[in-house]
Amino acid sequence: MNSRLMLRRMPDIAIVSVAVAMICVVGLSLPTDAGTSDRATVPVTCKVVAALEASFPGAVSLGNLDVGAPPVLSAPQTVTVRSNAPWALKIRSDAQDGRMRQWTGTGYATPVPRTMAAPLEWKRQDGADFTPISGNEAVVAAGMPPTGSVGATVSVVFRQAASYDDEALPDPAHAYRIEVTYVATQTY
Repeated sequence: MNSRLMLRRMPDIAIVSVAVAMICVVGLSLPTDAGTSDRATVPVTCKVVAALEASFPGAVSLGNLDVGAPPVLSAPQTVTVRSNAPWALKIRSDAQDGRMRQWTGTGYATPVPRTMAAPLEWKRQDGADFTPISGNEAVVAAGMPPTGSVGATVSVVFRQAASYDDEALPDPAHAYRIEVTYVATQTY
């Protein structure tokens, strides 16, 4: 009786195994219930805002100028620019003719300040020729590429000559002065 039972159980186990396998195969081919999952693709966009940051040199002293001596040169005046777009650097002075005027320590002398005969000249440090500065913007650097985080530097050198046409100022608190404006702008 034991051997008969065993023979009988074997086919039952085989039938049950086949039935479970068929249910699994059929279950895999059935569509997923729409209420149990969902998905979407969502675009994420942004725009980077144009940004420019510049650092400019401080006050420049050319010291005492000797009449008849070669013109005095300033140390290189370095402008550092960080920009994420193409950029340019321009320069101008507060005097249309580019000549230094008598400064009292608090303002230009009035009613008429004494003025130097020759204009202050400038050039890019790696440039060839000096140019008189004026009240009109002059291009120091143009078409410069974006700098990245490291930044880029441009240096300017000033030159001033003195002649017998330049008066010595009687008040020791007075000096000849001109204000130079650097303008860093992004270009597109």
